[in-house]
Amino acid sequence: MANLKTTCRKKDIKINLLIPTKYFISADIENLKRAFINILDNAIRYSPANEEIQIEIFKRDSSVVMRVRDKGIGLEENEFNDIFSRFYRGDPSRTKFKKSGSGLGLSITKKIINNNKGFIKAFNHKDGGAIFETIFPCLNTDL
Repeated sequence: MANLKTTCRKKDIKINLLIPTKYFISADIENLKRAFINILDNAIRYSPANEEIQIEIFKRDSSVVMRVRDKGIGLEENEFNDIFSRFYRGDPSRTKFKKSGSGLGLSITKKIINNNKGFIKAFNHKDGGAIFETIFPCLNTDL
C-alpha cells in the first residue's frame, strides 16, 4: 500500500472513493486485498499525471460491484479478455509509459477473484480511460 501512495503522490493522482454504505461478501481477505492492490496499481501506472482514479462500490441486484476507473489510454477492444491471460502484454506502441512486470498480475487477480466466487471484467469508459469491474455475491441482500 505504501508504494501505491508514493506513486500517487509522485504523479499527483487523486483517489476518489464513492462508497455510500457497507456491503458484505464472503472472501479470503488477504488474497482479495492482493487482487485489489494489483487493479489499483495498474490504474495508477496507466493514468497520466494530475488525474483522478475513481473507486466506486455499489450494489447491483444481489451483487456487490467494485469499479475502478482510470483516465489513461484505455484498452483496445481485442484486449478486454486477453489482459487476463497469463503473460499477456499490451502493445507497447500505444503508450509512452515504460512497461514493467511479467504479464501475470491480472491473470493472478482474475484467479483470486474467481476463487472468491467473483467475476472481473474490463472495458473502456465512454469519456476515455479503462474500467475494471469486480462483482461478488452480496451477503446482506436485504439492503
